[in-house]
Amino acid sequence: MADTKPAADADDEDVETLELDEILEKITFYCIQEAQERLEEDGEVVPFTVVVQGEDMYVETHPAETPEDQRASAVNTIRTMTGNSSHYAFCYDGFLETDDGDLDALIVECASRDMDTAHAIAYIYKPTDDGVEFDDAPVYVDETGLMFAPDTDAEEEPPDELEDLLGLNGEEQ
Repeated sequence: MADTKPAADADDEDVETLELDEILEKITFYCIQEAQERLEEDGEVVPFTVVVQGEDMYVETHPAETPEDQRASAVNTIRTMTGNSSHYAFCYDGFLETDDGDLDALIVECASRDMDTAHAIAYIYKPTDDGVEFDDAPVYVDETGLMFAPDTDAEEEPPDELEDLLGLNGEEQ
């Protein structure tokens, strides 16, 4: 299990470490490495997801005009693949708001099927005249909402209005 390092300005008693299972650790750090390479080579990172289904890993980019549309595309991808997927990571170029101002960061939101919440991890960087300078290690940011589709119970009965509409309540229409 990997631990992410705390933010540099965090007090020792405020330090949170995040333990990731082996697969989540691998796809999270794959995302960070891939995003770092894209940023260094192309000067930008098109948001992308990594979804694990069985032994396979799928990567899909989410080019869109707005961050909201990029997120919606990522959620759609993850939910479309939810049936057999066990883990996901959504990676994008963003920023962290701090008391000292905004910090540029590559951000990965990740989760596995057995988690109650997803987690955000950031790799802070500074643009320089020669390119980009990254911090020593990623930092844990916070919990975030799961992108997996909500579990639904196949045996759940439809609401009465739907039963009436579909003629499932035993009454003839």
